[in-house]
Amino acid sequence: PEAYQALGNYPSVYKTIFEAERGNPSWRDTRTFQLIWYFNREPVLAQLSVLVASGVDLILSVHPLINHIVEEALGEICPDTSQRTVRVVTVITDLGSAHLSWFDPRVDALFVPNRQIQRLATEHLVPERKIHACGLPVQA
Repeated sequence: PEAYQALGNYPSVYKTIFEAERGNPSWRDTRTFQLIWYFNREPVLAQLSVLVASGVDLILSVHPLINHIVEEALGEICPDTSQRTVRVVTVITDLGSAHLSWFDPRVDALFVPNRQIQRLATEHLVPERKIHACGLPVQA
């Protein structure tokens, strides 16, 4: 949260970071993701291991940087995806466009707000059978 707040004061820096990995088909293959994973791997594995052991069966992500980290950790905790008891679902909350980091083909389901984001998801290798265009699932 503090990083977002700081970046909010420097829109040009935020824009540079946002666009730095443009053109990559997968966030997982970017230097930015590798750096994030390197510094967060151990605590994420520890926390997720506790959650999995407690019987959690669903992880719902509404933040783009969480999807790949969770999938990466689950891949280490349970490499055999057929044995995995935890499902990962992402709800994209951006309306007009979406950063590459939202799209992880490994999630079990991806809910997108519109057809434009649905097209982006397929461009970023998310299988069509996992994509559900349904608007934002929020009530006022």
